[in-house]
Amino acid sequence: MKWIARWPGKILKPHDGAELIQLLGSGVINAYDFVFDVESKKWMRLIEIEEIKHDIIATLGFEPNPHASEAQAFVQPDFYPPSVLIQHSLSQESGFEDSTFGSEPQWSVQPDISSEELELQKNLVEQLQIQNEELQLELYRATHDVKSKEEIEQLHKELEFLKSEAMEREDQIQSLKLDNTAYKNRIQELEEGNQELNRVVQEKDEKLEEYLKENEKIVGEFKKLAQNSQAMKNRLSEVAAKVEKERKQSAMLKQNVVKLNEGLVLLKRKSERDKIAIQDLERFKKIHDAKEELELNRLIGDSFEVDNSAVWWIKYEDQEKGPYSYSDMRSFMKYGKITKTSLSKKTGGTWQELESHFEFKNDVLCKEEIKDGKKIQRFFIKRGDFRAPFYDLAQIEIGANTYKGYCSSLSIGGCFIELSKLDKLRMEKDGKVLVKIKAGTLSEELNVRAVIRNISEKRPRGLGLQFEALTEAQKDVIIKFVHQYVASTSKKAA
Repeated sequence: MKWIARWPGKILKPHDGAELIQLLGSGVINAYDFVFDVESKKWMRLIEIEEIKHDIIATLGFEPNPHASEAQAFVQPDFYPPSVLIQHSLSQESGFEDSTFGSEPQWSVQPDISSEELELQKNLVEQLQIQNEELQLELYRATHDVKSKEEIEQLHKELEFLKSEAMEREDQIQSLKLDNTAYKNRIQELEEGNQELNRVVQEKDEKLEEYLKENEKIVGEFKKLAQNSQAMKNRLSEVAAKVEKERKQSAMLKQNVVKLNEGLVLLKRKSERDKIAIQDLERFKKIHDAKEELELNRLIGDSFEVDNSAVWWIKYEDQEKGPYSYSDMRSFMKYGKITKTSLSKKTGGTWQELESHFEFKNDVLCKEEIKDGKKIQRFFIKRGDFRAPFYDLAQIEIGANTYKGYCSSLSIGGCFIELSKLDKLRMEKDGKVLVKIKAGTLSEELNVRAVIRNISEKRPRGLGLQFEALTEAQKDVIIKFVHQYVASTSKKAA
């Protein structure tokens, strides 16, 4: 043992380097604690011991600074450990197996080990008592010989620590006695448990004998049943043939019932769809008649809003950057970071020049608003064509899915389709659709491809569409309707 450490409660105990590292890892001592070097006979911080410094750093995961502010809280002791403890440290090979370190005593039966430990503690207490008497004598001599005040104070300190150590050892002896008693009680409990277990095993053996006898009786009964099994098998074969015949007839009846049920379900669904369509037609008609002028201003208008979410990507200095919002893209253009010929795309789209996107082809109006205390910008593209109020059945096809609604406004540039429900999974901005408006209000049926530019989730719920590649004949059909509307509106105003 090369060092003496102070445990919690001012208890002094000798340890080697490996034990100090274990105490540090378990939190009993700190890297800034002082330990006494029995060879150099001086106090030093744990981190200052060169022999174990590498192990301390490995345990903590970092190298403590001896001059850190935290180290100032650990004060160097102003006394020497008792000489008997120093001598004991120099002569002892290992002192870490002290019963005061570790967890609760294990309930393994070790009466011999506890007796040896008890005897060791008794011998140590006797040595401490002898050392205490010697120190008392030295203290008496020191008092009568009028030695220096420092030596007297040192003897007093050693005496106090010896008393504390003796009390600690007596407590340990008492604890070991209690543990020894507990071990004996445990042995007695185990012996009683073993006797009870033997009794239970004997009872089980007796029951097993009874089960074997009962099993022999059951085997005899099974032999009797086996003699009648062949007759039962023949009878079962006849019954099985009849059951199979009945099963086939039952399967045919079930198939007929299933077909009838399917027909009833289809009729019921068709009836429900027709009922819903009539209800939707009546409801949309009432809304149109009551709010024609309001819808003309709010839904048709002369512009539509540009999506300002972060969906834009650019190629800048041979790198793909994004996503950016529409307002970010316009700022980049304003300060010359990008131009109309810069390569750009939307999320999921293809790379093309910026001016190829319709959002950057047309004039854009910017409107600033205050929402939830924050200043936001909204962008609108002015429509190039007049949209006239229109109300007729319309159909939208997105892939293999078909949606029915009502067209409430129409121009050669696009239209607005009101829907009872939005399919958020398939209906998204810049998505491609096929619009079908049957002849009626229009002179001819209109089938044209379009792009989703606006999605209205509030009433009126629906999609704002921009037509793509109208034929001249299709333009003539729409222009004819718009002219008729303008003419009728002018007559009413006159």
